[in-house]
Formats: sequence, C-alpha cells, structure tokens
Amino acid sequence: MTNHYSPMRAWLIWLLGALFFFSMYIPRVATGVITADLMHDFAVSAGAIGTLTSFYFYPYLIMQVPVGITIDRFGPRILLTIMVSLCGISCLIFARAESIGLAEVSRALLGFTGTFAFVGALKLAAEWFSPSKIGLLSGLTQSLGMLGAMVGEHPIALSASSFGWRSTYIGLAVMFFVLAALILIIVRDKPGKSDHFHVEHHAHEGSTLWQEAKFVIGNPQSWINGLYAGFLFAPTAAFAEQWGNYHLQVTYGMKDGALGISLIFAGWAIAGPMLGWLSSKMGKRKPLMQISAILSCVFFCLILYVPMSKATLFSLMFLFGICNTGVVLAYALATEINPHRVAGTSLAIANMMSILIGAIFQPVIGYLIDFFASSHQVVSDSLQLTHNGTDLKQAMSILPACLLVAFILVFFIRETNCKPFEQQQA
Repeated sequence: MTNHYSPMRAWLIWLLGALFFFSMYIPRVATGVITADLMHDFAVSAGAIGTLTSFYFYPYLIMQVPVGITIDRFGPRILLTIMVSLCGISCLIFARAESIGLAEVSRALLGFTGTFAFVGALKLAAEWFSPSKIGLLSGLTQSLGMLGAMVGEHPIALSASSFGWRSTYIGLAVMFFVLAALILIIVRDKPGKSDHFHVEHHAHEGSTLWQEAKFVIGNPQSWINGLYAGFLFAPTAAFAEQWGNYHLQVTYGMKDGALGISLIFAGWAIAGPMLGWLSSKMGKRKPLMQISAILSCVFFCLILYVPMSKATLFSLMFLFGICNTGVVLAYALATEINPHRVAGTSLAIANMMSILIGAIFQPVIGYLIDFFASSHQVVSDSLQLTHNGTDLKQAMSILPACLLVAFILVFFIRETNCKPFEQQQA
C-alpha cells in the first residue's frame, strides 16, 4: 500500500459508497407503505401498483453486467457521484408525478441509478481492504441496505402520514444531493490513485478486461450462485419490500404493519455481518447457505399460513430476517469464483439475479391478488376489487417454494473455502 492508505480513510470511503446503497433502499421500498395512497391518487388497482414498483427492476436487471464492467474499467468514484445525483432527480420526478406513467418513468430512473450502488460499494471494499475482510464488508454493506429498507418502512409511513408522500420524496431528493457531494469530495477509487478521474487501463488492458468479463459470464458457477441469491431473496423482495404491509392491513387489520415489516430488515441488518464473519471464520460458505435457505422457508411459512398474535408474528418476521441473510454469502462467494480483477462484473451478476426473482413476483403477486379477489363490483364505470387475507395467501404461496429451490441450488455450487480465485488455482 502507498502512503495514501490508512485504515480510517479506507473505512470512510467504503462507508460513503455503502451509504448510497442505504439511501437507495429508502425510495425503493417506500412504495410498499404508501400503496393505498398510490392506488387512490392514481386511481389504479393493486396490479397496476405492482407494475409501477416493478419498473425499478427492469433497468436494474438489464444494467447489472454493463455496470460491473464499467466500474471495473473506470472506477466507482465519478460513476457513483453521477448516479446518486440522478437518484435525487428521480425522487423529485416521482414527487411531482400526476399520472401513473410519469411515476413509472421516475421509478425506472431510480432503478437505473441504483444499479451502481451495491456493486460500487463492494468494488471499493475489494480495492481498499484485504480479501479476508470481504465476507464481513459484504454483510455490512447489505446490512446498511436493510437499515435503509427499515427507514423506508415505518419512518416513511409516519412522514407520509404527517407531511404527505410527495413532500417526503422531496426530502429524499435533498438527501441524495448531499450524499453525491460527499462522494465526489472524499471517495477515491483505490489507494494511491490520483484525485482526478481518468481511465484506469490502457486500451489493450481494456481488451483483456473484456476477455475476463466474458469468462465471468461464461462461468456456470456465476449463474448458479446468482440464482441461489435470487430465490433466497425473493420473499424479502416481494413480501417485505412491497406486499407484506398490505397483507398485514388486509389479513390482520393492522395500522402499524410497517413496523413489523421493518423487523425483517432489522434481522437482516443485525445478522448479515455476523454471518459473513462466521463463514470466513469457518472457512466455508455452503453449509451456512443451506441453513439460511431451509430456516427461511420454515419461518416464512409460519408467517404466511399460521394465525397468531401480533407479538408472535413480529417476532417471526425478525427471525426470518436473521435467517434470510445467506444472500450475503452469495455476494462473498461471487468475489471468489472469478478473478479479483473482474470482481465488479462477478458481483453484478450475483446482484442482478438476487433481484430478478423478486422483480418478477412483485407484479405477478399483484395481479394474482386481483385474480383471487373475493369480490368484484363496478363503481362509476371502473372495476373495484375487494381483497381478504385468503386472497393474499393464495397469491403469495409461490414464495416458500422459492426458498426450497435455493436450498437445492447450493448442492451445485462449488465450495471456495473462502479463498480468492487466484489461490484456488495455485
């Protein structure tokens, strides 16, 4: 390391990158607690709201591999600065939207910019820290995202109730603009790099980087690991981020359901770093990945199908969040199943697949809720649907199956013993 490196500076630079992931999660999940308001203000059904929220994921998924290659090529600093600023702009557009179409455009812009958040943070971690800390930093980064999701639940619900959801989104825009300025001023791509942005590699090196990126894309382990992350994360993406609060409102008549949903993210935030650290300590990834999948399935089935008191239900949501953190290990594994130089591309594939399944199920569950609706009536030439708890349970019954698929996929993942790719080949 050069004299530009210090542990405190490394932690600060990683933290600012990870704060983008934290901040991006707030508007990403906030639609879940204002679903009823959005249905009313835009005069649309649950299916249309599911489609609206899913617009986040379309560019998010399409851009993952290009983003990984771009970050590997140019470094994260300037890219993160631009994307954080655009996140702020997307929140302003959403706040001013008078039609569902414009809201969908703003949601797509949020997804496009959010693509850079997690990959950028872990790319900074890979450049500023030793490989032995990647499991811990992956968990900490994911934990900050889950803390952002917690803020996007109960606190945003309170803010929207007090000030309105439009004013709340304007406040989020200001937060993004401040963070963009801090990243530009403080973050550097790697120890010893010039303060000025420049292309890191020469042309022939860029060609080599593309060849290595093709190796990542052609590596079956990249996709199996990514599918594990996607199926494991599906209930959190579809239930906790979007339909869980509505489920609690309809099934239990809860007005504070957002508080219960936030406990899922609290469990994630607490257990993520611990699981990453424990895995590195054990020198194994696969056993904990399988335990995570099977326990997640058990707790989610209890949450979805078994009537219980609010205290018990909220406790199970917290336990589900703790157990669902095996996704953190999939991210750590992504840095070990491919060469270090293309860590950004490898992480991008894992991140893309971790979102893909939930992105599919958010709108699908919305339309299934409408399909199973307990009553239909025409009011003022428009179809009004009434939902009950059974409708929602039927619509979301596919999510436990996703967790079982995740458990099975681990059998096809190669154990890295927590070693970098280069050491495994030695």
